Amino acid sequence: MTTHVLPRVIRQYAQQYPGNRIRLLDGATSEVRDAVLGGRAELGIAVQAEKHPELMETPLFTDPLAFICRAPHPLQDRRSVTWTDMRDADLIGVSSFVATRIFMDYQLAKRGIRLLSNYEVQHHATAVNLVAAGVGSAILPSSTFKDGDRPGVRKIALKNPEVRRKVVLLQLRRGSLTPAAEAFQVLLRRTRLEH
Repeated sequence: MTTHVLPRVIRQYAQQYPGNRIRLLDGATSEVRDAVLGGRAELGIAVQAEKHPELMETPLFTDPLAFICRAPHPLQDRRSVTWTDMRDADLIGVSSFVATRIFMDYQLAKRGIRLLSNYEVQHHATAVNLVAAGVGSAILPSSTFKDGDRPGVRKIALKNPEVRRKVVLLQLRRGSLTPAAEAFQVLLRRTRLEH
């Protein structure tokens, strides 16, 4: 989220409310949920996970998974690829403890598809860096990479099935937001975040 989604919203917020400070806690979905539950953050943006009775979730956008590769690659000129095309890919996977990976594995298992990675990393940004270095290719949320971010690296739509993770805004059910957090929430919900 911090690569392309949040910077645009934070810039707008800073222009509208120049006196307010923002503290961004960049972490995995479980860390974001814990920060909101523990009072270290008023708002959290995370991949939708198991419901928690103390958290209110507001849908923000859906984020399709995409195939990220570096030229030269046998699939680089395709407009879309299928999960079957991934069987021979030298994949860089995100840790099985990351919400996106858990969601992807579940959705694929329902369809009898299983992918194996040759490399495993903890963060999407690390996977992008390894793709850019020519180590392999990756399956990542579309929002983590825009064409043109890295020379020679391509983002290709992944179909049959298209797997989309749901990104939500988290806040505690009890209590209310500070005026600054409320203003950020309103701006975030008004901004078109779809990828």
